[in-house]
Amino acid sequence: MRGRGGPIHCTSLENFDPLSNAFVDACEEAGFKRLKDYNDGSYEGAFQLQYSTRNGLRNSSAAGYLKPAKNRPNLTVLPNATVTRVLLDGKRATGVEYRLADATLREVRARREVVLSAGPLASPQLLELSGIGNSEILQQHGVNVVHHLPGVGENLRDHPNTRLTFECSQPITINDMLQSPWLKFKEGLRFMFKREGLLTICSATAQMNFRSPTDLKQPDLVLRLLPLSGKDRYARTPGYGMDQFPGFTFGVTVLQPRSRGAVHLQPKDPLQQASMDPRYLSHEADAQLFLDGVRLARKISRMPALQPLIVRETRPGPEVNDDAGLLDYMRGTIQTSWHMVGTTKMGTDAAAVVDPELKVFGIANLRVIDSGICPTIPSSNTNIPSIAIGEKGADMLLAAHA
Repeated sequence: MRGRGGPIHCTSLENFDPLSNAFVDACEEAGFKRLKDYNDGSYEGAFQLQYSTRNGLRNSSAAGYLKPAKNRPNLTVLPNATVTRVLLDGKRATGVEYRLADATLREVRARREVVLSAGPLASPQLLELSGIGNSEILQQHGVNVVHHLPGVGENLRDHPNTRLTFECSQPITINDMLQSPWLKFKEGLRFMFKREGLLTICSATAQMNFRSPTDLKQPDLVLRLLPLSGKDRYARTPGYGMDQFPGFTFGVTVLQPRSRGAVHLQPKDPLQQASMDPRYLSHEADAQLFLDGVRLARKISRMPALQPLIVRETRPGPEVNDDAGLLDYMRGTIQTSWHMVGTTKMGTDAAAVVDPELKVFGIANLRVIDSGICPTIPSSNTNIPSIAIGEKGADMLLAAHA
């Protein structure tokens, strides 16, 4: 079920630390399956995470793809250059305009095709700045309409995340490391000489995928363990709100949320980011799923394997227990998982932006190849699916111009 030898390496966090082990044990005590390898096709159950890392370092697309290709004669990388629009001759893409750091505008022409791979928040903005999108929105911002394509910027999907936090009974969390010079030094040595420890992870270490209603065909909720705690998911240091005591977090995420948002240009300024409204919890089914997830998270926290490590629940706190109180807490704390997709969705319906070959409808020689083309959101983290889209899109380009 698993490939070998590709440009992106996979590292398992099996037996990473006592907290992760206790989490997986607690899930098993609650009646859920323990998975040895959740990427073997099983997926539903509890497990320690796998990372796209190699020797403790992030094995990003820049490391796995761009770095090996950087000296090729047919590749030119322009740092500190921001694309401002697609150049069009009628309804045919001919190149792009870009701005350098000194505000100089330049153009580059394409002999064959223009490919946008700016991601689900920037690719639709570039289409709109080029006159491709919903004509009403373009006219509101003084953009000349080249092609009316109402799906541009719509269908924004994400994995919204709410969290419960706990005070830990042992100083084994990231909170402790960041507040102790000795632990910082110790973890630094572990990383330098063994390429292991807390400095090799981003945050989460273990996870459980599960179904809320048992008649579903696949998991629809995630419970994730993070060995740190704070006021929100941006509290990664004491200065940003990380708790001053040992702490960890249960993140609850809906895998296939029904709420959909949108992203559109604001002023006619390519350097100002687009306006995004994810519309989390706008569909009542998502709210119910989050309630189910929070209650399951609390059940897991009461299992014998985790109880010795828990002093108390700190957010939202045991006093918040009814649906109304939990929903108020979630509405005030839900944040992104940085898994946005869908704003230039692929399809054949009226809301689609690109066809099954990733070509923009109505515009010749223009494709979008990034995670914006996903019609629905992958259940997984979107990093590897985005890389897969890039590889598939590259194959399509090669085939078209062989």
